[in-house]
Amino acid sequence: MARILVVEDEVDTRMVLGKFLTVAGHEVIPAANGWEALLVLDTTSVDLILLDVMMPGMDGVTFLQILRQAKKHKDMPVVLVTALEIADVARRTRAFGVIEILPKTQRLLDDLMKTVHRIVGHIATPGAKVDEPSPTDN
Repeated sequence: MARILVVEDEVDTRMVLGKFLTVAGHEVIPAANGWEALLVLDTTSVDLILLDVMMPGMDGVTFLQILRQAKKHKDMPVVLVTALEIADVARRTRAFGVIEILPKTQRLLDDLMKTVHRIVGHIATPGAKVDEPSPTDN
């Protein structure tokens, strides 16, 4: 199980993403904007940040700028979710070490699951049985 901070200003989208990730076995910490997310990160450790780009008050790019200035968060995995043109978002966020940019399309949940599994798949769910290598494995 991974602890995922979901930063999304649209309540319905935040709830759907949170529910989807929770059902997949992850702990979700919601934040309605960049300011809330920064407050969460002051007191809570997370394994991944799922970040909307367009938000009022503090957009995702500004949040990334602030996040990367803090030494303890400079390598934090961040996945962006956006309705904007992917190439434009990639250009604006290139310097901030974003792992992936997912478009808000009908495929978002499928793409999100694949991305989250790739990034935090190594984090075992508590109580999950870890396969041990057999004596014949080299």
